[in-house]
Amino acid sequence: MIETGKIDAGYHGNLGINIKNDNETLESEDMSNFGRSPSGIDGKYTLLPVTDKFLCMNGSYVINKGDKLAQLVIVPIWTPELKQVEEFESVSERGAKGFGSSGV
Repeated sequence: MIETGKIDAGYHGNLGINIKNDNETLESEDMSNFGRSPSGIDGKYTLLPVTDKFLCMNGSYVINKGDKLAQLVIVPIWTPELKQVEEFESVSERGAKGFGSSGV
């Protein structure tokens, strides 16, 4: 295991699991004991869980020393500057109910 340390403020870590070591990733519904938040990893966490087994719904998989089984991608959190407008330049067909309105 490679210790990542704390992720700096303004960045977000996305963790991908590759349990079979064959470029197929394991979907979250197939996992039973790996606490993974859909939002990923942020500066609150400093270590990944250490375990010698990764339990799946259909059994278990032994993780051997040196197996490459996860990838952590650290990306910046981009927050754009917003400008409030008094009035929109054009009117859309969706009507007054706004974003996602079916008109019903």
